[in-house]
Amino acid sequence: MANKINNYLRSVDLGITKENLTEKQILFLTSMVNAINLMTSNPNVAALENLLSHLLTIDNVPVLGINSLRSTIPLLKGQEEISDNYRFTTFADNLMKFKAEGYHLGLCTEGAFKPYMLKIRVTPEHIYSRWKAAEFIIDHVKKNGPIDIDWVIKNVFPLIATVYSTKKENTELDNIVKKHGLVIEDLLDMKHYKLAGIRLIELPIHHPLNKKKGKGKTFYKNLITESVKGLIIRNSVLV
Repeated sequence: MANKINNYLRSVDLGITKENLTEKQILFLTSMVNAINLMTSNPNVAALENLLSHLLTIDNVPVLGINSLRSTIPLLKGQEEISDNYRFTTFADNLMKFKAEGYHLGLCTEGAFKPYMLKIRVTPEHIYSRWKAAEFIIDHVKKNGPIDIDWVIKNVFPLIATVYSTKKENTELDNIVKKHGLVIEDLLDMKHYKLAGIRLIELPIHHPLNKKKGKGKTFYKNLITESVKGLIIRNSVLV
């Protein structure tokens, strides 16, 4: 099963390097990577407090990174009972939030395709689940040691693939993953979409979802796998 995700990660290239990232993105990724490495190898309260103090001295540091540390340090001090895995995975999940809409494939579900749905309940759907991708990150760090930004670009960015779905479909897919105990390799096979009976449509360039923010979006079609292609039913036709 591990070979499946490794094969996927080796087969795709977003063409992104550290030099392509903004200063704010690098600050955010650095803070999250440092926290993940610290918490996974040695959940040390003093080290995390030092990291938080350092972040507070930096202009324009992403608020999410600071808030994550602020909320996690009390947990490590034993003020709340919560599993180590949850604490660690929460940081890994936050790592992916620097690009909220993810790397969009230029696809949407049948439900999100219809124009009348555009005003309500349409959302970027992370097809590989941010939470399952976060578990993959933590599992790697526990087995192989600390990560860095270059590793994140190569191994995490391709897992932030998104399509548009309705919020109802998004919730249904999450529930299916939990109910059936699916792992990220199952999601690479799009098993959750198949169980839900959800199919995909390629967004025409003039579709309102493509221009939702007033301009055309960048789509990352090189992230479309054979499993995803198998769910595409038609394209370039507005209904």
